[in-house]
Amino acid sequence: MIEPVDTNYSNVTLIYRGNEQTENVVVLGNAHGYDYKRNQMKPIEGTSIWHMTNAFLNVTEITYDYASFIFEMHRR
Repeated sequence: MIEPVDTNYSNVTLIYRGNEQTENVVVLGNAHGYDYKRNQMKPIEGTSIWHMTNAFLNVTEITYDYASFIFEMHRR
């Protein structure tokens, strides 16, 4: 989902559908890097839907992928 913020930026929301076993979802790619803690998606309570929103310049082109984990990620 893309929502314009102003003439230069838009908020881009990435959405992932998990299942009842999904405990974590991380977005990986050239725009987000590979920092698992920083790139964790948030669940929508009562659903299997996960989301993450970031602001990007309107001319930005990105590639990304999702990594979902059944186990609990280590938090520091």
